[in-house]
Amino acid sequence: PITKIAKELNISGDYLEQLLRLLKKANIIFTTRGAQGGYQLSKDPSEITVGEVMRVLEDGLQIVDCVGSKPCMKGCPTKDIWEKVYLAINETLDKITLGDMI
Repeated sequence: PITKIAKELNISGDYLEQLLRLLKKANIIFTTRGAQGGYQLSKDPSEITVGEVMRVLEDGLQIVDCVGSKPCMKGCPTKDIWEKVYLAINETLDKITLGDMI
């Protein structure tokens, strides 16, 4: 349950609820109702990458506005650099699973 998770992580229940809502919408977790209900991973931890989770919780991991879906000013000399950094971060995080971290 949220209250138990929030207490263990020492964070606000409201903030945790926002995070869990995002993870549920992305099908990373699911909920079970009832007295013994709560939140569970939707797949085995070895099948969920840290990259998946971070992109959901951190606005797609966009490190600058011009990387991703937002347009960039024409002729920007640093766009290629930022795209390489963005790709490297995502490739690295996609190689690590929750199972690895456990």
